[in-house]
Amino acid sequence: MRSGIDPIKAVNTLKDRLITVQMHDLHELSPEGHDVPWGTGIGKTGQFTEEIHRLGIRPTMFGLEYSHNWFKSMPQIARCIEFFNKVSMKLAK
Repeated sequence: MRSGIDPIKAVNTLKDRLITVQMHDLHELSPEGHDVPWGTGIGKTGQFTEEIHRLGIRPTMFGLEYSHNWFKSMPQIARCIEFFNKVSMKLAK
């Protein structure tokens, strides 16, 4: 996203070549964009996860890296995990 690549278009281009996902959600679509809890930024994180599911893609790993406010980011990381769990449980039904 920092390069201006739309995550939804990218997953539709890569399709089953997508093996691992290193996911971020950013406050803005630019090189200066910084991490925000998943689902609260411009990254279309929910739509991205739903699109992976719709396409039947089964990545071997979803990586969580939170690069903003490094030493005090545990609450934001917890929110990312909650978001991922919520979306995953919805899609599992």
